[in-house]
Amino acid sequence: MLKEEFKRERKESVMEDLLLKAEKLEVGYHKSLFKALDFEIYAGQGWALVGRNGSGKSTLIKTMVDLIQPIGGVLHKKDGLKIAYVPQRNLFSMELPRTSLELVEEGWDQGWSFLRPWDKTRTQKAHEALKIVDALSLASQSFSELSEGQKQRVLIARALVCDPQLLILDEPTSAMDPINEKAIFELLEKICYEQKKAILVASHHPQIVPALAGFAIYVDRPTSYSAAGPVNEICTGEAFERVYGTSYCPLHGGEKLVEAHHVHH
Repeated sequence: MLKEEFKRERKESVMEDLLLKAEKLEVGYHKSLFKALDFEIYAGQGWALVGRNGSGKSTLIKTMVDLIQPIGGVLHKKDGLKIAYVPQRNLFSMELPRTSLELVEEGWDQGWSFLRPWDKTRTQKAHEALKIVDALSLASQSFSELSEGQKQRVLIARALVCDPQLLILDEPTSAMDPINEKAIFELLEKICYEQKKAILVASHHPQIVPALAGFAIYVDRPTSYSAAGPVNEICTGEAFERVYGTSYCPLHGGEKLVEAHHVHH
């Protein structure tokens, strides 16, 4: 069972910290992949982004991190918002040998400027990030030789090193056994609660809905359908149940990681 202290109510001051707001947001390349989305992401919230393969999850993420522009609508972001994106593990090249610490330091390098300290701070922040994900003991080990669960912890540390407010992860538990999958979700829960960060996890596996989130975005390109809101509303919707059934909703016995709160409008 997940630790009960991480299921406590989020403080209202945290929940009122709006990070990102989508209004009539349409995403795609030449035409919208699904109907317009409206949602708001606040500090301390856990979100699941679910949909079948090829449904447009990656396109929505690319829009959220400014890699592509929206087809329509508006995406408002808090001034100075830092978003960290953790892509799928197979996108990281294993050709260059590097330790876990060096990989995490690369995350610091990407945000470096002449106004930021370098040497000692860089290594210190990398060690701090590895400690947050319980992977400090892996610092000197080769990343390519780690288990899938260990690799994911290091990649999360790499994203955390620049202290983002919103953490987006793409298929973070792919190729993992159930024990490691549960451990990663519990780690994300801990980060969400203790670090007061918003977390969005994308997956085509619907079990992340009860495992992770209080809120969900469901996209389905084949039917041009999309919806966003509290997880109980999304996973009991007719469109979601038509594809995935009813076994993935907390109302049907599932257990979600972050308690749902009211959606702000």
